[in-house]
Amino acid sequence: MHVVAKESNAQEIDFFVFDLQGTLIQHYKMEAGDHEKLVNLKRGKYVYHVFAGDEETASGQFEIR
Repeated sequence: MHVVAKESNAQEIDFFVFDLQGTLIQHYKMEAGDHEKLVNLKRGKYVYHVFAGDEETASGQFEIR
């Protein structure tokens, strides 16, 4: 799975991936236009949260099959 940071106000973002029990699985610091490939995730459902500074700008769920 690939993650791409949108080109917004050029502020660095933090992209967090958690399992459904709330355990932090991965964390990426990204700048506008950065691409990251999520690797080594086991099958299952995950939750992500994106922060720009202290403000949450996006969140959601995804599943690895």
